[in-house]
Amino acid sequence: MKSPIFILGTGRCGTSTLQRIFDSIPNTLSLHEGDTVTENERIRKFDNLVDIQNVQVQNGNIKLAQIQIQPRVDFIKQSNLQFVESSPFMWPYAPAFRAHFLVKIIHLVRHPLHCVRSLYNWPSLYNPEIDIPYSRARICFPQEWPRLKKICAFWTYVNTRINQLKPDVTLKLEDLTTDKIHEILNKLNINDEFDDSRIKKYNASGNTKITSEIEDAVEKWIPQDTLNLFNYSM
Repeated sequence: MKSPIFILGTGRCGTSTLQRIFDSIPNTLSLHEGDTVTENERIRKFDNLVDIQNVQVQNGNIKLAQIQIQPRVDFIKQSNLQFVESSPFMWPYAPAFRAHFLVKIIHLVRHPLHCVRSLYNWPSLYNPEIDIPYSRARICFPQEWPRLKKICAFWTYVNTRINQLKPDVTLKLEDLTTDKIHEILNKLNINDEFDDSRIKKYNASGNTKITSEIEDAVEKWIPQDTLNLFNYSM
């Protein structure tokens, strides 16, 4: 059985782009955020896969996490394909998966200026009740904090926690190239070819201009030692 690969990040950091690259590799079953897979241009539903995005993992409660991931565990064990899944909500479950598999983790990081801007401007991620995106990640910040401060704290917290999992690969979205993907696949012992059109499309799209409001927030509320951890500078 091949070790499952999980692509983890904050969201709005390129996880779906990287997942689609894996989806183009033969003999690979690649999912994004849980319940669908593209195969031969068809969408298949896997009803036996629990949507772990909507389940709270309290203080890393491994027992609870084991219960919630069991359908996925069973599915991976029964499959002869290379299983790959990307989701910004899966990182709390990594220790539970590691009790079953030699999990391979790819930590995808995006520069905070662009990631924070994207989180701030993405309306579907915004929960007005608690003023923070990705409320399903169950991360709570003081209500009095400005929204941008919460998003900066979210970027810092999630990336730090994923880094503590000791990922097999840490990839900065800004370094996404065909050669880099080849390097990562070799490290993961995957020798098949892939469709690099997604890389070309991403690189052609460029990044939206960053406002002074975003720049000030990131400089003020993301610690320098976290930036150093991923070799980022302002």
